[in-house]
Amino acid sequence: VVYELRPIKKELISIAEFVTNKKMKFADCTSEVYKKIETENFELSNLLLFISSDFSHPHYQGHKYWFTQFLAGQFINMGFDGVVFNSSLIDTGKNYVFFNPNDCTAINSKLCRVRKIQIQFDNINRQDLL
Repeated sequence: VVYELRPIKKELISIAEFVTNKKMKFADCTSEVYKKIETENFELSNLLLFISSDFSHPHYQGHKYWFTQFLAGQFINMGFDGVVFNSSLIDTGKNYVFFNPNDCTAINSKLCRVRKIQIQFDNINRQDLL
């Protein structure tokens, strides 16, 4: 949870734990879904990959996020209660977005202070980008 907020050192983060109040139906845009579809329908798997990627990108102030808002609206119209997509920061992470806050109840919360942020990187040659 803390990684997904992209915090800075010494920042305070409030984390809450929720339970759902009903059986939930999620639009699943995770890599597992498009890997299963890839062998049967390459175009659909690429579309799901694009959707997941767009949900995973941070939308900072000033960034136009109309596409993800549009998709969320379509998912709501299709009867989904939320959407799940891959984390852009943690290889095995998944993010869940709940469309209706009344579908969940908070059962716990805690306050954390960010102590350290670790980034790993590799140097690359500019020619490799072409």
